Parts: sequence; structure tokens; C-alpha cells
Amino acid sequence: PDPSLDATLSPCANLVRQVMRACPQQSSEVSATIIEALLACCGGSSVGGGKARRHAESNAQGALRESLAHFHPSLSFEGLLPLVSDPNSPVLAPALAHLGTVVRAAPPPVVNHQLGGLLPPLFAAFGSSQAHVRKAVVLALVSVHSVIGDALMPHLDPLTPPQMKLIAIYIDRNNAERETAGLA
Repeated sequence: PDPSLDATLSPCANLVRQVMRACPQQSSEVSATIIEALLACCGGSSVGGGKARRHAESNAQGALRESLAHFHPSLSFEGLLPLVSDPNSPVLAPALAHLGTVVRAAPPPVVNHQLGGLLPPLFAAFGSSQAHVRKAVVLALVSVHSVIGDALMPHLDPLTPPQMKLIAIYIDRNNAERETAGLA
């Protein structure tokens, strides 16, 4: 985002919250536009900032979480998949992180239905030179596993043995955390 727009980001995020509450049935085009705009406001493409920037980014993150929770999971997937499919997207890492959130909130049949469109961009992003993007991919795949379980494993054939080992480590950690929390 343009730093000169910092003063407008928070009011815009608040406006999106109001629109979401007033219009509960959004089209996929509207939801995709909202998701992309909020991700662009969440940081990613600008460095530095100050208190006003951090407040605006925090507000945009909150509005994005509310929006994704508000949309039907299919609309959230439709809004995020184009953003995670572009390896040059300035919002790739935050889009991947929010994709994990959407996956965890979706019922297993919806996640299973989305696998064909979801996995190819995740596999492509796994080849990123940026460590935070690769980690976001791993966490998104762990989220998929937490919803559909071992039904995910046959779909991971395109991954290399080191990538599979990394995913297995994170899945084991996630399972241990869930057991400790009494969720398993």
C-alpha cells in the first residue's frame, strides 16, 4: 500500500466490516474483491510505517478474518485461490496463512471438493525461494490434514521426500498439540 494512504486504511477496514454485516449474502466476485483488497492492506508490500501503519494493518487483518469467517467457505476459497496461484503476488504469504484459516473452518466435504484447485498452487509455492512462503505452504497443508486426515496423503505424491518429511514433522506436532488440548 501507498504510505500516504495509511490514514484511510483503518476507516476502509471498518467500512468493509459494516458491509459484511449489512449484506450477509455476498457474490464470489464481491468476496474475492474484498479479500484481495484487505490482503493488500495487511502489509506485505510496504516496509516500515510507524504506529498509524501498524494500527491500519492490524485493523485490516481483523476485517479480513471477519470477512473470511463470514463468507461461505467456498467463497473464501474462490477469493484466495487466485492470490495463492500467483507466485509473484505481493500478498502470497498472507494469502497462504489465511488459506489455512479458511481450511480449518471448512467442513471436510468442502475441503475435499477444493483439493483439485488448492493443491497445485500450494505445490508451486513450495518451490519459492522465500522461507516464509514455504513455511506458510507447510502450515496450509497441515491445516488440510487436520480437516481431512490421511485422505490428504495420496495427493502429496508430487512433493519431494524432504518436503514430505517436513510436512510429516509438522503434522505430528499438530497432532500432539491437539491431543494435549483434548481436541484429537
